[in-house]
Amino acid sequence: MSIAITTLTSPKGQPLTLIGDAKLSPNAVYPRVEPPYGDELGPVLEMPDYELAEALRPVIFNEGKEYTVDTPNTSFIELLRADGERRTSSYTALPRSQSEQVDSSSLHAFSGIIGADNRVVRRDNTVYPMSTVAYLALASGGYSGSGTMIGPSTALTAAHVVHNGTSWLRLPSIAPGTDREDPTPMPFGSHGGYNVTVPNGWINNAGGDARFDYAVIEFSGYGDFPGRASGWKGLWVAPDNVVSGNRMYLYGHPSDKAQPQIWGNEGNGVLNGQYINFFMDAWYGDSGSGLYVYDTDGWPYVVGVLRGAAGAIGDNTKPNFGRRMTRDVFDFVIAYSAL
Repeated sequence: MSIAITTLTSPKGQPLTLIGDAKLSPNAVYPRVEPPYGDELGPVLEMPDYELAEALRPVIFNEGKEYTVDTPNTSFIELLRADGERRTSSYTALPRSQSEQVDSSSLHAFSGIIGADNRVVRRDNTVYPMSTVAYLALASGGYSGSGTMIGPSTALTAAHVVHNGTSWLRLPSIAPGTDREDPTPMPFGSHGGYNVTVPNGWINNAGGDARFDYAVIEFSGYGDFPGRASGWKGLWVAPDNVVSGNRMYLYGHPSDKAQPQIWGNEGNGVLNGQYINFFMDAWYGDSGSGLYVYDTDGWPYVVGVLRGAAGAIGDNTKPNFGRRMTRDVFDFVIAYSAL
């Protein structure tokens, strides 16, 4: 007779308590992702401590069960409100793309135009940093979105790719650096053993809250470290002038292109509070892609997560949009991953 595991331990050693069986969506319908409005425009860091602690309480999917922490972590909020640089390192043992190794003199914005398709295919999928772009493959065929390797055993995506705000969706396998035209389309493997964590604030809004539209995928509990082969991008709570002034890159797996294959473009970000607006082209399937920039050290850093494409929901005159890597997002990712 099998006995349900009532507690797990997070990668940081924090006890996690069983909520119960995870509520699974009976179909593969993904939420319609609209630009943020109403309460979603309210700054997360202006929320009262207890309300913020409750919103950032983790909800973790593991083997068909849901886990969380017993009580909202107020000490986590105290640390969250403390100033200080927040950045993790980038890494690769692979060759690096020569077209993206930029120096400080070229760190300026290049605009894309939504009216014309400026995306290009990147066949250098086994070269860093394209090797870090993840394809979220479904066992039944097709895929659920895109993601980014951000550590040896950690990937980042959008919450709405794995959870519709009410129920968990069919969870994918994670395959970095894919290309359907290669003899080996998934050169770094396809990895299906992991825990996935979303903020409680995403679920409590019953349909998703743009402020909490991010998810952490952690493989280390299954002894899997795909980032050691693919490399990874760092995370950075970058200053305003970097987010809006540096060239920004967006690469993922748009559904209007044959998949799996990496497509994307570059442009510039426009600050919109805790969001980033941009006129780089994106489409369904790009959800969860990392928005990244280069710092003067020559390494790429994720500064946001793609949330939605305005053109995909019927208006290609408005900017696309992503969740900025603010201190609340960064600290949540660090707390519930092995980073």
